[in-house]
Amino acid sequence: MSIMNLIPIAKSEKLPDPLMFDRNWNDLRPFVTKLHLKFLINYNWYPIKASKVSYRISRLNKDAVWIMDLFFYNGTFVNFKIFVFLLERMYNNASYEYIAVIKIKNL
Repeated sequence: MSIMNLIPIAKSEKLPDPLMFDRNWNDLRPFVTKLHLKFLINYNWYPIKASKVSYRISRLNKDAVWIMDLFFYNGTFVNFKIFVFLLERMYNNASYEYIAVIKIKNL
C-alpha cells in the first residue's frame, strides 16, 4: 500500500447542482454555463471522464436524457464541447420552427 492511499484528498466545496435541463431553448445557455463552472470549480469531484459524462446526463430531463443516452452508448461524448454541440443542435429555435412547419403542412 502506498502512502498516497493513506492521505485523504480534500475535495473542493460543492457547488449547487444546476437545474435539470428539460428542452427549453432559453434555459440551455445558463444550463451549459453552470455545468462548465461546476466542472471547473469541482474538478476533484469528477476525476474521470465517465463520472463527468454520468453527471451531465443526470442533469437532463424528459426526452433530453433519452436522446443523449443514445449518443452516450454510441461513444459520441468525447468532450464537453460535443455534449453542448448536440444539445444546441437538438434544442435550438430553428429545429422547433422546422418541426412546427412540418406539422402544419401535415394537418
